[in-house]
Amino acid sequence: MKKCIIHQGKKLSENNVGKENRESQMKADSIMSNVKNGKYVYKNKDSMKKMHEFYDKTLASLCVPFSEEYFDTSFGKTHCLLVGDPEKPRICTIHGGNGITTLNLKLFLPLLEKYCIIAPDVIGMPGKSDPYRNISSKKDEYGLWINEVLDHYKEDRISFAVSSYSSAMFLSFAKRYPKKVKSALLLVPSGIAHGPVLPMMGKMVIPFLKYYFSPSGKTLDAVIDSMGGKGDPVWREFFDIMMSSYKMEMRPPKEYKKKEMISFTAPLFIVASENDIFFPAGKVFAKAKEIFAGPVTTLETDSKHLPSDETMADVCKRAQEFFAASDNAPNGEGHSPVTAGNAKVLAACGNDCASCPRYIAHPYEKTEEELHHTAALWFKIGYRDHVVTNEEISCTGCKPENWCRYHVVKCCEDRGIKTCTECGEYPCANMKECFEVTKSFEPMCKKVCTDEEYEQLKKAFFEKEKNLSR
Repeated sequence: MKKCIIHQGKKLSENNVGKENRESQMKADSIMSNVKNGKYVYKNKDSMKKMHEFYDKTLASLCVPFSEEYFDTSFGKTHCLLVGDPEKPRICTIHGGNGITTLNLKLFLPLLEKYCIIAPDVIGMPGKSDPYRNISSKKDEYGLWINEVLDHYKEDRISFAVSSYSSAMFLSFAKRYPKKVKSALLLVPSGIAHGPVLPMMGKMVIPFLKYYFSPSGKTLDAVIDSMGGKGDPVWREFFDIMMSSYKMEMRPPKEYKKKEMISFTAPLFIVASENDIFFPAGKVFAKAKEIFAGPVTTLETDSKHLPSDETMADVCKRAQEFFAASDNAPNGEGHSPVTAGNAKVLAACGNDCASCPRYIAHPYEKTEEELHHTAALWFKIGYRDHVVTNEEISCTGCKPENWCRYHVVKCCEDRGIKTCTECGEYPCANMKECFEVTKSFEPMCKKVCTDEEYEQLKKAFFEKEKNLSR
């Protein structure tokens, strides 16, 4: 049975893929970037050609509509696929380290039912982007590259489906551009926590190196048995090409800390397995609860690092539900602010959280620079006696356990109401004092703030009585 490839609306039999391969190779060679300061990742040009032929063959086997293009980035030429119906909402997927776009698409193929997928080939990894390792995980550069890819497609805010090493790439982006992430599925993710090093060395790293210099079926079987994908001839063929013809990225991806991700609060759906030799579920889930400020949903599977087709069918079904619900994801545990129209997010006391420079709940994420500026401003005004950390200045909404001079949230919770204006005793003596003390800071704000800063604080804090009276 002949398999098909659908390219910009045309179908080609697999017999014609060879012609497509040659044309694609000529196109790639003709526009190859001059950015060659990184390590060349193939043994030779023939090895790269072999990988490109595998790419085209496996893309053809998916039988999906797509368009492709090359464009410049600061790190070199990037090749990218736009897969599925271009009229559908877009999500972005990125293949894992030493992986390839076509097999990554194979994992997430069911998502095409509702989404069009942006799928770039990572520079310096298998695929058709520049074959030079120009992007550094240690220097946190993957986020910069991803941002350039999304800028090319004019995407200001998007959801992601990433796996393995590309989870750390995504977290680099989320750290730098938290407002641009709508939600994300992280499958067997790196960047959070890893398993014991010695088993990884013995079962994966050493066999990888051994196969590169002396390929054997026994070594290949051992790697596949540890990774998953046993019995799948496509994965077996890829591992053979990748391990024998390509210089693998052996450096571990960067793992992120709570203080680095404090501005990122978009919803996450994290899928992991305790059988994963690289990123076991127990460690990943525990660390994720520590470092992410936003809502995290977890799912544990019984696969290895490479999930089975059955597992991925279930994961993609849940992911579609998760993406659909992400717009209505809660701002976090505790007392949720009240939305007043489209402009204001009212706290129990009448503060407008949407205007507050400290507020980072989705979709009001702030950059690290913005939070540091706010911390310095709080010191100038007199709200703090020193410039506090970004972690301390950031806020996801009032909670009963948080310190509050007037205990407003706790009072509202005890009475079963959202804001003070719902209370029959409003305005009580406690709230009258709250209004007066708040206004006492207004002269200092006018003195030390720019006009723009003052207007923002006015909307956030000095109009609380007005907000409650509406």
